[in-house]
Amino acid sequence: MAKTKSEKKVNKIVKAINRSLEKDVFKNRFWIRQVKKARADGISFFIFEMKDREDPSRDKIMHGWIDEFEATMFRQLDIEINNFIVTSDFWTKYKKN
Repeated sequence: MAKTKSEKKVNKIVKAINRSLEKDVFKNRFWIRQVKKARADGISFFIFEMKDREDPSRDKIMHGWIDEFEATMFRQLDIEINNFIVTSDFWTKYKKN
């Protein structure tokens, strides 16, 4: 099954988020990866996992399926990773340095 234009766009967004996180103060601690992908009625759906390299016990599957529109238009991935980082101990450790 070949990738659709919207699937390529979602992959590009995921790569951009991961690059942005790496360039920021987070270095390579946090990242997102696609776990599953499905298509129904011409719409692509994805399940993503948020990863914390310093505390793997926090690794979390995002709630439910995210469709291509949520991922591209509504920037659901940005919101989810932001909440994931905020609830981590990153800022406590960062402020000590």
